[in-house]
Amino acid sequence: MLPGMFVSGSRDGNIMLWDTRSKTRSAASVSPSVFISDPHNPSPGRSKLASVSKWQESGIKRQGLPLNGDYYNSVTCTLFERNNIVISAGASDGFIKLWDIRNINSTCLESFPYTGTSQQQHGYSSLVLDSTQTRLFASCTDDVVYVYNCTNFNKEPMCFFQGHMNSTFYVRSALSPDDRFLLSGSSDSKAYIWDINAPHAPPFTLTGHTKEVTSVTW
Repeated sequence: MLPGMFVSGSRDGNIMLWDTRSKTRSAASVSPSVFISDPHNPSPGRSKLASVSKWQESGIKRQGLPLNGDYYNSVTCTLFERNNIVISAGASDGFIKLWDIRNINSTCLESFPYTGTSQQQHGYSSLVLDSTQTRLFASCTDDVVYVYNCTNFNKEPMCFFQGHMNSTFYVRSALSPDDRFLLSGSSDSKAYIWDINAPHAPPFTLTGHTKEVTSVTW
Protein backbone atom coordinates (compact mmCIF):
# COMPACT_ATOMS: atom_id res chain seq x y z
CA MET A 1 0.00 0.00 0.00
CA LEU A 2 0.99 3.61 -0.38
CA PRO A 3 2.35 5.23 2.80
CA GLY A 4 -0.17 7.40 4.58
CA MET A 5 -3.19 5.80 2.91
CA PHE A 6 -5.92 3.84 4.67
CA VAL A 7 -9.08 2.11 3.52
CA SER A 8 -12.23 1.45 5.53
CA GLY A 9 -15.50 -0.40 4.99
CA SER A 10 -18.66 0.20 6.97
CA ARG A 11 -22.15 -0.99 7.79
CA ASP A 12 -23.32 2.19 6.06
CA GLY A 13 -22.54 0.35 2.81
CA ASN A 14 -19.60 2.52 1.75
CA ILE A 15 -15.86 2.10 1.27
CA MET A 16 -13.70 5.11 2.00
CA LEU A 17 -10.08 5.86 1.22
CA TRP A 18 -8.18 8.11 3.56
CA ASP A 19 -4.97 9.95 2.55
CA THR A 20 -3.13 11.58 5.47
CA ARG A 21 -1.06 13.57 2.97
CA SER A 22 -4.14 15.50 1.92
CA LYS A 23 -3.76 19.26 1.99
CA THR A 24 -7.25 19.60 3.47
CA ARG A 25 -6.41 17.63 6.62
CA SER A 26 -6.55 19.30 10.01
CA ALA A 27 -4.18 18.74 12.91
CA ALA A 28 -6.38 15.99 14.33
CA SER A 29 -8.41 14.54 11.44
CA VAL A 30 -8.64 14.01 7.70
CA SER A 31 -11.69 13.58 5.48
CA PRO A 32 -11.89 10.72 2.96
CA SER A 33 -10.51 11.55 -0.47
CA VAL A 34 -12.31 8.77 -2.35
CA PHE A 35 -15.34 6.65 -1.55
CA ILE A 36 -17.11 3.76 -3.20
CA SER A 37 -20.85 4.02 -2.80
CA ASP A 38 -22.91 0.87 -2.19
CA PRO A 39 -20.35 -1.56 -3.64
CA HIS A 40 -21.99 -4.66 -2.15
CA ASN A 41 -25.69 -3.97 -2.41
CA PRO A 42 -27.41 -7.21 -3.48
CA SER A 43 -29.52 -5.17 -5.92
CA PRO A 44 -27.67 -5.15 -9.28
CA GLY A 45 -26.48 -1.94 -10.87
CA ARG A 46 -26.27 0.03 -7.65
CA SER A 47 -22.51 0.29 -7.16
CA LYS A 48 -20.47 3.24 -8.32
CA LEU A 49 -17.16 4.86 -7.55
CA ALA A 50 -17.22 8.58 -6.82
CA SER A 51 -15.18 11.44 -5.45
CA VAL A 52 -16.12 12.86 -2.07
CA SER A 53 -17.10 16.16 -3.64
CA LYS A 54 -20.06 14.35 -5.26
CA TRP A 55 -21.14 12.64 -2.06
CA GLN A 56 -23.73 14.04 0.34
CA GLU A 57 -24.50 12.24 3.55
CA SER A 58 -28.20 11.44 3.69
CA GLY A 59 -28.42 10.86 7.44
CA ILE A 60 -27.09 8.95 10.40
CA LYS A 61 -27.41 5.18 10.24
CA ARG A 62 -28.58 3.11 13.18
CA GLN A 63 -25.84 1.81 15.43
CA GLY A 64 -25.17 -1.93 15.71
CA LEU A 65 -26.25 -4.50 13.14
CA PRO A 66 -29.81 -3.55 12.17
CA LEU A 67 -32.33 -6.03 10.84
CA ASN A 68 -33.07 -3.92 7.77
CA GLY A 69 -31.49 -2.99 4.44
CA ASP A 70 -28.43 -1.43 6.09
CA TYR A 71 -27.31 -4.90 7.14
CA TYR A 72 -27.53 -6.44 3.69
CA ASN A 73 -25.32 -3.89 1.93
CA SER A 74 -22.69 -3.79 4.71
CA VAL A 75 -19.02 -3.86 3.69
CA THR A 76 -17.41 -6.53 5.86
CA CYS A 77 -13.82 -6.68 4.49
CA THR A 78 -11.36 -4.33 2.82
CA LEU A 79 -7.79 -5.04 1.82
CA PHE A 80 -4.99 -3.45 -0.23
CA GLU A 81 -3.65 -5.79 -2.90
CA ARG A 82 -1.21 -3.42 -4.59
CA ASN A 83 -0.58 0.30 -4.23
CA ASN A 84 -3.65 1.28 -6.20
CA ILE A 85 -5.88 -1.78 -5.87
CA VAL A 86 -8.40 -2.31 -3.06
CA ILE A 87 -10.23 -5.61 -2.53
CA SER A 88 -13.60 -5.65 -0.79
CA ALA A 89 -16.36 -8.04 0.23
CA GLY A 90 -19.79 -7.59 1.72
CA ALA A 91 -22.40 -9.19 3.93
CA SER A 92 -24.75 -10.81 1.43
CA ASP A 93 -24.14 -10.07 -2.26
CA GLY A 94 -21.66 -12.96 -2.64
CA PHE A 95 -19.09 -10.92 -4.60
CA ILE A 96 -15.45 -10.13 -3.95
CA LYS A 97 -14.50 -7.00 -5.87
CA LEU A 98 -11.23 -5.33 -6.89
CA TRP A 99 -11.16 -1.54 -7.33
CA ASP A 100 -8.59 0.67 -9.04
CA ILE A 101 -8.55 3.79 -6.87
CA ARG A 102 -6.82 5.79 -9.62
CA ASN A 103 -9.96 5.61 -11.76
CA ILE A 104 -12.76 6.94 -9.63
CA ASN A 105 -15.35 7.04 -12.41
CA SER A 106 -15.39 3.34 -13.23
CA THR A 107 -17.04 0.21 -11.91
CA CYS A 108 -14.96 -2.45 -10.22
CA LEU A 109 -11.81 -3.65 -11.99
CA GLU A 110 -12.51 -7.36 -11.45
CA SER A 111 -14.87 -9.46 -9.37
CA PHE A 112 -15.18 -13.01 -8.06
CA PRO A 113 -18.81 -14.19 -7.84
CA TYR A 114 -20.01 -16.68 -5.29
CA THR A 115 -19.34 -20.19 -6.60
CA GLY A 116 -20.52 -22.26 -3.66
CA THR A 117 -23.45 -24.65 -3.59
CA SER A 118 -25.66 -22.88 -1.06
CA GLN A 119 -28.90 -21.35 -2.34
CA GLN A 120 -28.90 -18.75 0.45
CA GLN A 121 -27.28 -15.32 0.28
CA HIS A 122 -23.77 -15.34 1.71
CA GLY A 123 -21.03 -12.86 2.45
CA TYR A 124 -17.44 -12.90 3.67
CA SER A 125 -15.98 -12.34 7.11
CA SER A 126 -12.27 -12.24 6.25
CA LEU A 127 -9.95 -11.62 3.29
CA VAL A 128 -6.26 -12.56 3.43
CA LEU A 129 -3.53 -12.35 0.77
CA ASP A 130 -0.43 -14.51 0.72
CA SER A 131 3.01 -12.88 0.81
CA THR A 132 3.24 -12.78 -3.00
CA GLN A 133 -0.21 -11.16 -3.25
CA THR A 134 -1.21 -13.72 -5.88
CA ARG A 135 -3.59 -15.88 -3.81
CA LEU A 136 -6.62 -14.49 -2.01
CA PHE A 137 -8.13 -16.51 0.87
CA ALA A 138 -11.77 -15.55 1.36
CA SER A 139 -13.65 -16.84 4.40
CA CYS A 140 -17.32 -17.19 3.49
CA THR A 141 -20.34 -17.56 5.77
CA ASP A 142 -21.17 -20.86 4.03
CA ASP A 143 -18.40 -22.48 6.15
CA VAL A 144 -15.85 -22.52 3.31
CA VAL A 145 -12.59 -20.61 2.75
CA TYR A 146 -12.19 -20.09 -0.99
CA VAL A 147 -8.82 -19.42 -2.63
CA TYR A 148 -8.75 -17.18 -5.72
CA ASN A 149 -5.98 -16.42 -8.19
CA CYS A 150 -5.26 -12.69 -8.26
CA THR A 151 -2.95 -13.06 -11.27
CA ASN A 152 -5.35 -14.35 -13.92
CA PHE A 153 -8.61 -13.53 -12.04
CA ASN A 154 -10.14 -16.90 -12.79
CA LYS A 155 -13.71 -16.82 -11.51
CA GLU A 156 -13.45 -20.36 -10.21
CA PRO A 157 -11.51 -20.83 -6.96
CA MET A 158 -8.11 -22.53 -7.12
CA CYS A 159 -9.13 -24.69 -4.16
CA PHE A 160 -11.07 -24.40 -0.92
CA PHE A 161 -10.82 -25.36 2.74
CA GLN A 162 -13.62 -26.54 4.99
CA GLY A 163 -14.26 -28.29 8.28
CA HIS A 164 -14.86 -25.20 10.42
CA MET A 165 -18.08 -23.26 11.02
CA ASN A 166 -18.53 -19.61 10.04
CA SER A 167 -21.87 -18.28 11.25
CA THR A 168 -20.98 -14.61 11.83
CA PHE A 169 -18.85 -11.81 10.40
CA TYR A 170 -16.56 -11.94 13.44
CA VAL A 171 -14.73 -15.10 12.33
CA ARG A 172 -11.26 -14.21 10.99
CA SER A 173 -8.47 -16.12 9.31
CA ALA A 174 -4.70 -15.72 8.95
CA LEU A 175 -1.82 -17.21 6.97
CA SER A 176 1.44 -18.38 8.49
CA PRO A 177 4.46 -16.17 7.64
CA ASP A 178 5.80 -18.84 5.27
CA ASP A 179 2.42 -19.21 3.47
CA ARG A 180 2.30 -22.91 4.35
CA PHE A 181 -0.67 -22.95 6.74
CA LEU A 182 -4.08 -21.33 7.01
CA LEU A 183 -5.52 -20.59 10.46
CA SER A 184 -9.17 -19.76 11.03
CA GLY A 185 -11.50 -19.07 13.91
CA SER A 186 -14.82 -20.85 14.03
CA SER A 187 -18.31 -20.49 15.43
CA ASP A 188 -18.09 -23.90 17.14
CA SER A 189 -15.60 -22.67 19.80
CA LYS A 190 -12.56 -24.14 18.01
CA ALA A 191 -9.78 -22.90 15.74
CA TYR A 192 -8.61 -24.81 12.68
CA ILE A 193 -5.31 -25.10 10.80
CA TRP A 194 -5.02 -26.39 7.22
CA ASP A 195 -1.95 -27.31 5.20
CA ILE A 196 -2.13 -25.01 2.16
CA ASN A 197 -0.63 -27.71 -0.06
CA ALA A 198 -3.19 -30.31 1.04
CA PRO A 199 -6.60 -28.61 0.77
CA HIS A 200 -8.52 -31.91 0.90
CA ALA A 201 -6.84 -33.10 4.08
CA PRO A 202 -8.78 -32.65 7.34
CA PRO A 203 -7.70 -29.62 9.39
CA PHE A 204 -5.84 -29.75 12.70
CA THR A 205 -8.17 -28.64 15.49
CA LEU A 206 -7.33 -26.31 18.39
CA THR A 207 -9.68 -26.71 21.34
CA GLY A 208 -10.12 -24.92 24.66
CA HIS A 209 -12.42 -21.98 24.03
CA THR A 210 -16.06 -22.19 25.11
CA LYS A 211 -17.50 -19.59 22.71
CA GLU A 212 -17.00 -18.60 19.08
CA VAL A 213 -13.34 -18.13 18.13
CA THR A 214 -13.02 -14.83 16.28
CA SER A 215 -9.52 -13.33 16.22
CA VAL A 216 -6.55 -15.45 15.15
CA THR A 217 -2.95 -14.67 14.24
CA TRP A 218 0.50 -16.26 13.91
